Amino acid sequence: RLGQEVARTCTDHDSPARDGLPALQISKQFKEIENEFYENILKQRDLSRALAANKCHRCKLKEPHFQQASRRDQVVRDIEEYSFSLNDESLYLLPLLQSKMAVLRKLGYIEEDQTLTLKGRFACEVVTSDELTLVEVIMSGIATNLEPAEVVSILSSFIFMEKCEDEPEDPTDNMRHAKQAVADWHRTVDAAQKECRVQMEDPVTVNFGLTQVVYEWAVGKTFAEIMTCTTVQEGSIVRAILRLNELCKKMKAAAERLLGDTALAEKLEQAESFLCRPPVSIPSLYLT
Repeated sequence: RLGQEVARTCTDHDSPARDGLPALQISKQFKEIENEFYENILKQRDLSRALAANKCHRCKLKEPHFQQASRRDQVVRDIEEYSFSLNDESLYLLPLLQSKMAVLRKLGYIEEDQTLTLKGRFACEVVTSDELTLVEVIMSGIATNLEPAEVVSILSSFIFMEKCEDEPEDPTDNMRHAKQAVADWHRTVDAAQKECRVQMEDPVTVNFGLTQVVYEWAVGKTFAEIMTCTTVQEGSIVRAILRLNELCKKMKAAAERLLGDTALAEKLEQAESFLCRPPVSIPSLYLT
C-alpha cells in the first residue's frame, strides 16, 4: 500500500492543478517503515515547506530565471575548469619560457631585469618566421652596401615558407656576400638557442628560394620573364611579394622611429615602389 501511495502522489504531482510535491500521508504502514526511509520523508516535508515559503517559488518568471541561473553556474564551472587547465599548461611551458628568455638575454634583446633593449623593441616591430636573425642582420649593417633591389631580395628569405628545390643564382657579388652573412647570423642564433636548450618543434631555416625571383622583379623584369627562372607557382610568388611589401613597411617605420636610420628607411621606401606594380598590385589575377 505504501508503494501505491507513493505512485498516487507522484501521479497527482504531474497534474497541472497541483503546485509542488506534497508530503506523504503515513498511517497504518508507519510501523513497517525503516528509520532511514522515515528520515527521508521528514526531509522531503521540510524541503517542501521551505520551497512553498520561498518567494522565488511563487514568481511567475521562476522557470526562465532558473534557466539563467543554471547557465550562469555552468559558465562559472567552465571558467574554473579552463583556469585550472591553463595553470597546468603554463607550468608545463615554464621551462621553455625560461630557456627563450635566456636566449633573449644572451643576444641582447632584454636586460637582466627583463626590460626591452633597442634590439628587442625592433624585433617586436618586425615579427617574421625568424625575427632574431633578421634583427641581427639589420643591426650588423649588412644592408648599408646593398641597393634597394638587393635589400628586398635578401628580406625574401624571412617571409618565404614553402619548400623549394630551386638553387637561385646570385645576380650580384653583394647578394652573394649578403646571403652568406644571413646564413652565418642564422647559425649564431641557432647556436644560442641550442646552448640555452630551446626545443623547437619546427626548426626555422633560412629559405633563399625566392631571392633571384624577387631581385629580378624589383629591377623591373616582367612576371613572364621571372617565371622562367623558378618552379614556384605564380600564386605563391604573388603572396610572397605582398608579404614582403608588408615587411618593408614595418621595417621602414621601425628604422625611422627606433633606429633613426633614414638611409635604410629610404631604401625600403624605394623597394616598396619596385615591388608594388601589376600584376602583384591588382586585387586578382583573374580580373586582368
